[in-house]
Amino acid sequence: AIAINNTFRLAPWADMLYAADKEWWLHDENKDAFKFNGLKVSASDVSQVNILKVTGKFGYDPDPSSIRTGGNSAYQATHIAMQAGAKKILLCGVNMTGPNWHKRHAQGLRDTDEVHYKLYREWFESLVLPAFYLGVDIVNVTPHSALKCFRTPGRSRSGRSWSLAVR
Repeated sequence: AIAINNTFRLAPWADMLYAADKEWWLHDENKDAFKFNGLKVSASDVSQVNILKVTGKFGYDPDPSSIRTGGNSAYQATHIAMQAGAKKILLCGVNMTGPNWHKRHAQGLRDTDEVHYKLYREWFESLVLPAFYLGVDIVNVTPHSALKCFRTPGRSRSGRSWSLAVR
């Protein structure tokens, strides 16, 4: 499990905390992130945090020391999970439209506007083909998400509806 940004407070049991922005790590409100017990990872140069080398904005880089950004941490966490060999990735809280599931970021940190969310949704599409070739099933379990390039509960990869009956 990869907790993104503030989510580590809801999932302290996660294996990894990923936050891309150096400003997030260094903000007074997030000092407790350094006490997170799992692996701490970023695309920024932050002391006490594992750093990945940025090799582009979209697409997939198989080198586990590198990352493509997609402009957002959810993309990056998905990229990391694919590199780690995950065969099923559940996107939780990835609505790709404002506002975030959590309150606005603290003073001095960026919040995303709709123009950027639109770009992020487009860039996420660049993971669809690599995921297919790697045999990774990415499922967006976020209700009412604007991110439509991955399967959702009730919709197969082909877009056909499906349902699960439990007896």
